[in-house]
Amino acid sequence: MSVWKKVFLFSFLVLHAAPFLGAQTAWKNVKGDGLNDLVTVFFTSAERGYIAGDKGFFTFTIDGGKSWKKQFFDTDQDINEIYFRNDDN
Repeated sequence: MSVWKKVFLFSFLVLHAAPFLGAQTAWKNVKGDGLNDLVTVFFTSAERGYIAGDKGFFTFTIDGGKSWKKQFFDTDQDINEIYFRNDDN
């Protein structure tokens, strides 16, 4: 393979990978208690999402993950799966 083909291929890959790499910059770490696992995540849209896990842990976002609110249920059972058809169901 010629040097120009290698340069073109490398440039092509870098230019096409850049948007995917930049898409992760808005994420931020949130510390948990370290005792329980977060098991399942489900988003019904780019803005509305849910996370559930051990001992009845359940939280949701309506702003694309910028902030999260805990939802309290009267259970200490593990939540292993969540599913929503849309924002209302």
